[in-house]
Amino acid sequence: MCLVADEIGYCGSWAPAVGASELRGRRVQVAETGHPGQHRYSADNHEESALATYIELTDGAGRIIRRLLGPLLRSLGTESSYRAELSLPNGGEGR
Repeated sequence: MCLVADEIGYCGSWAPAVGASELRGRRVQVAETGHPGQHRYSADNHEESALATYIELTDGAGRIIRRLLGPLLRSLGTESSYRAELSLPNGGEGR
């Protein structure tokens, strides 16, 4: 997002959002074992949005991603697997 903001020269607030459908009963595949995880998603959809300033986009994208995906990852029992990425200043994206 910060690359887009830089490209178009917009330094105001952004409202990123994420959504997924047909999730009820789905679970993640555990990379280490190749087997499905224990936790199943209980809702049909995951929809989250966040208000973010330009400074947050450039210095705290990991926190924005946590607001958008944290509830989904927690419900699937996988938040700890992404802790490092969710705490990175730029969300793991190269700048």
